[in-house]
Parts: sequence; structure tokens; C-alpha cells
Amino acid sequence: MKFLLRIIGLLLMLLAFDAASFNMETKEPQFAKVKPAQRASWLRKYPELASGPYAVLIRQQDTPINLINLADTINRYYLSIKEISKQNRHTVKVLLTDRVEANHLTQNPTFTSTYRVYVPCRNVEIDGIVDEQGLNSTDLLKHGVGKFKKTIVDSVHIIRCSQLAKYSSEQNKYLPAQGLRVTFAGTILPDFIEYKHVLIPVRLFIPKPQLNNLIKKQQHPRNNPKKINHTRVTSIIINKTVLPRSNHSSLFLSWCRCFVMRLELKTIGEKLST
Repeated sequence: MKFLLRIIGLLLMLLAFDAASFNMETKEPQFAKVKPAQRASWLRKYPELASGPYAVLIRQQDTPINLINLADTINRYYLSIKEISKQNRHTVKVLLTDRVEANHLTQNPTFTSTYRVYVPCRNVEIDGIVDEQGLNSTDLLKHGVGKFKKTIVDSVHIIRCSQLAKYSSEQNKYLPAQGLRVTFAGTILPDFIEYKHVLIPVRLFIPKPQLNNLIKKQQHPRNNPKKINHTRVTSIIINKTVLPRSNHSSLFLSWCRCFVMRLELKTIGEKLST
């Protein structure tokens, strides 16, 4: 009897193994998402000409943030701490008056091994758009460099480069659009990209709010939804919720702090170029 039970058990194991191998062979391959081309050696840090105070963000990953314990550890390492504040449940903002200490904090293994520690991108990066046809994001990252009309201003590195996308209401998905979004080191937008001795004009990248739920986000007004122009409204499904797409008037964009900040940076760049 025991012998028969063992044989039945072996047969069941063989059947289970065959079924598993069959599923593995017939399973469709999984394709990884294509990421923007990015300079591998780039690490966000404040340059020598940056003005303080210098902000560094600490964001939790797996371990929850204990603000008091974290503040005690930071104060033991750095003397130029001006302020430590909690931005939200997952993020702590540290203001330092010393640039070297701020850059060191982003690489300190005491914190980076547990949390994500980084400099806010708006403090050390700026985005532009190039519309020239035939450009490849990988080649542009490898051979391109940001240039200014004034030759006394140093050229800037390209950090990231990605293909722009445009939403298609007919296909209900984003499709590749003409132009590349290019991220430069620094906070002044260069006038050109020099790519294989060709000067390609660069214009400022301005993120366009498209969904109503973005009003709740920090860079948009919380209590001014009437400033949205709903002349063209189409519906798309995001996370099983129907959200209207809309165009935003210039009056609404004037409330967007991200938009205003980028215009100010563009004005500074134009003054340097003249």
C-alpha cells in the first residue's frame, strides 16, 4: 500500500513539473520599459557658483523616517545645519549654509544606505527642447554639449535626453512626438546644442498641466479650478477613473510656480547671452 502511494506521489510530481515547463515555454516574453538616455557619471550636486542656503531632500525607502533620530544623526555630522523640516510623511528637507557639506550629505553612506538622499533637480538642472529632425537621444547625449551665445560662459553637459510624447485620444495612449527633451546641468538654459559642429537652437521646456487632478498638486493653485479653459475636453481612463483633459489659459499658467520659475531662469539666461 505504501509502495503504491509513493508511485502515485511521484506521478503527480512529474505531471506538475511538465505543466510548469509548458507554461514557461508558452509564456510571452516581458519587455523592459525604455528609459531615457542618461549620463552614467552624473550626480546632482551644487556647483561652486551656487548661492545658499542649500536644500537636500531625504526620502524614505523601506525604513520609515523618525524625524528626531534622523535630526540627531545629521547634527552629529554637519555644523552648517540651518533647518530640518518634514515636507510630508515620507520626505525630510535639510537646509545647510555650507555647499561642501550639502554635497557630502548626498553621498554619506550613513544616510544613503537607508534613505534616498538627493538635491532637488530644480536647483541644479534645467530642461530644454530641440526640434531638429534626425536626432537620436543616445547620440545627442554622447556627442552634444550646451553652448551660449557669449563665449565667455562655459559650456554645460547634457544629463538626460528623452523622446517627447503626445497623447492620442483615438488610440487612448501616448505616441512619439517630434522633438527631444534635454536636461542640462546648471540652472541657466543654453542657447544652442553643439552636435557634431552643428548648432541646434534650444527652447525652454515648460510642463503643461493637462489633467484636472493636477490642481491638487503643489505647483498648481489648490482653490482656483475655474481658471482652467475647458474648450476642448476629451476623456481618458487613468487608474479606472475618467479624468477630463483640458487646455490651460495663460492666466492659469501665471499661477503655476514651476512655470514662473522657469521663465525667470530663461530671463537670466537671455541677459547673460546679450
